[in-house]
Amino acid sequence: MTADTTENKRIGLFDLTGPDAASFAQSQFSSDVKSLQPGAGQWSAWLNPQGRVIAFFPLFRLEQDRFVAAIAFGRATEIRDRLQRFLFRSKVKLNLPTDLTLQAGANPPPDAAAQLPGPTADHTYWLAPSTQDSPLPSLTELQSGLPFLASGASERFVAHALGLKRLNAISVNKGCYPGQEIVARTHFLGRNKRALCSLSGVSGGEVGESVFGADRSQSVGELVWVQGDAALAVLHSPEDGMELHNLREQQPVITRIFADS
Repeated sequence: MTADTTENKRIGLFDLTGPDAASFAQSQFSSDVKSLQPGAGQWSAWLNPQGRVIAFFPLFRLEQDRFVAAIAFGRATEIRDRLQRFLFRSKVKLNLPTDLTLQAGANPPPDAAAQLPGPTADHTYWLAPSTQDSPLPSLTELQSGLPFLASGASERFVAHALGLKRLNAISVNKGCYPGQEIVARTHFLGRNKRALCSLSGVSGGEVGESVFGADRSQSVGELVWVQGDAALAVLHSPEDGMELHNLREQQPVITRIFADS
């Protein structure tokens, strides 16, 4: 399990530049990268071959041959280094830019390099010139059902369980990418029974901690991201008012179910 700390929440950036940047990102990430226009962003993810999500992130296209991914919980270098193994002869460079930061709010500034609408109408994400650390992700992202993954939650959940279809972060039509067969099978057969939920009443919880149902004998899910008293969790067949327990004698309450419709 991974304890929730302020230090490991930092969002870092890495960029993909070069003539093959678009095709490389299209072949690795779950969203339809080639549909992204310069100055815009989209939610995306990187999956392993078994369809489990390694990382979820906003992806921005700054220029025709430059993309920037914003990776939460201090994992930007880790993800960049893992992607390096798949470059082969692709004309792509993966760097860690120090002149940009991810920001969020209602009104992007004029110098925003690229923008992405958030899950709510009054919340937008953008890249802006800055050398300061981003304050994200915050409680707003958690309550909006944005499933940023710390290392302890990486490669534990399939895309539909994290609600990535709801965020248009997965494509079933664009062609091959790691985990695409699992995504397509789940999409067309409708076999996913797990859903992302926001919870309250989990103070002191940790990533990976089990959540139990009314009989307390069998786990019905686990915590994905904890911040203070709140958490995101993946639960099996969740319902409003569902009785929940944990091993610390708390009774978490479902505050929202993020249906992946």
